[in-house]
Amino acid sequence: MPLRAAWVEGPVALGADRVEDTLVVGALVEPTGVESARSALWRGLLGVQSLHDLTTELRLYTLADLRTLDGPRRRELEQVLPLTGPPPLDIVDTGALAGRSSAGRSRRHADLEARSREIARPIAELVRRDPSLVEEARRYIERRLLAASPGERLELEEWRSILEGMSIPRLCRFLLQDDARATRLRQSSPFLAVLSPDQRRALLPARATSK
Repeated sequence: MPLRAAWVEGPVALGADRVEDTLVVGALVEPTGVESARSALWRGLLGVQSLHDLTTELRLYTLADLRTLDGPRRRELEQVLPLTGPPPLDIVDTGALAGRSSAGRSRRHADLEARSREIARPIAELVRRDPSLVEEARRYIERRLLAASPGERLELEEWRSILEGMSIPRLCRFLLQDDARATRLRQSSPFLAVLSPDQRRALLPARATSK
């Protein structure tokens, strides 16, 4: 599947969602693969809907779509929760490096890593209190692997190995580590996809402190 990145946007990403709100998932795809991506992603989202009794919405973008966003839509995509790959606006900005200093890019990258680290703290606490989330994350990975691109598959398989091989205490420590591997994998954490609305709201303090 020609998927370059996927993320959660809207109220859930902002930590302002209510139980009745829709889970909005965005994805960047190649223009020639829109329909195949839509079919594959919907299969995964249907499983999430059934498991958590919620409503989902899928928004597909091409690179041209992201480059021509109006002001309000661009502001919405400034605050997303990455599921796989970089945030959408990072991809657009990377394609326009001439207008951006290396210092600015470094700051944005550092901000992204800090936000993912802060989000990982309440996730680690949720896993510590409810180890069944690990099994839910493993089931999510198995579903995603059915439609994953080669790049995403590598990260999913790495996560699967971690979830199968680490004890709960060790996993919780890994989620908060500052080494390169943990920092990289936090950008594609499978736990974000299996949290309930109440559990996602528990991430709000982390998002607020990272702004």
